[in-house]
Amino acid sequence: MAKKKSGESPAFREMFHRIVEAFGKSFAIITADAGLTCRQNASLVRGAFKHYLFALKGNQPHLFKVAQALDGAPLAVSASERRGGATVTRSLFVLTLDDVSTVDMCDARQLWRVVQRAVFADGEVIIETRHFITSLPPGVLKPTEKLGLVRLHWGIENGSHWPMNVFLNEDTHHPCQLTRRAIEVVTWLRALAYNLVAARRAARGSKAMPAWQRVLLMVRDVLVAPHPEALLAFQD
Repeated sequence: MAKKKSGESPAFREMFHRIVEAFGKSFAIITADAGLTCRQNASLVRGAFKHYLFALKGNQPHLFKVAQALDGAPLAVSASERRGGATVTRSLFVLTLDDVSTVDMCDARQLWRVVQRAVFADGEVIIETRHFITSLPPGVLKPTEKLGLVRLHWGIENGSHWPMNVFLNEDTHHPCQLTRRAIEVVTWLRALAYNLVAARRAARGSKAMPAWQRVLLMVRDVLVAPHPEALLAFQD
């Protein structure tokens, strides 16, 4: 018997149906990093009547090569802001795939290139380029909304995944690897720790912010005794 594949992409296929079943009415677009970009996942998303926006990198060499050929694509929108001590300009270039027969991914309609240029006060310039493939038809989102969707995707990476990797050492430390259940428990505990820190930081200075000890007690009650009364106490 062949060993069942493991990794981010198969895990996505396992979790996707559960997410759609629980929250399917709350979202219409799935965004994902390049590790999840594949034809099977694209078909899965479209089969659930959702749209996808997948990042493209070298793990999809043909699609990435097509995306890199966006030099002739028109500029859709450009926006600037002050962020982190720099002037950041993001430019979106869009190529419609109606006439590109070499792209073989379920319902792929557009390739996007986002070029981010950050200029710092000392004259340093940092340029980052990202590529995406999407099933979204050209007229569904305005150019500013497309750029906003990409920023939302980046926000998840920068606001959650990066602190998990850097501060909670998710990528470098892997305790309790003896069983799959142990790995899942540690992963959930890390996510819980991150959310507690994030919630505490977001509520900083608020008069309604509960004491740290109170937060810990509420979390303990929910984890140890997940009955309706405990859940209501956590929501208060």
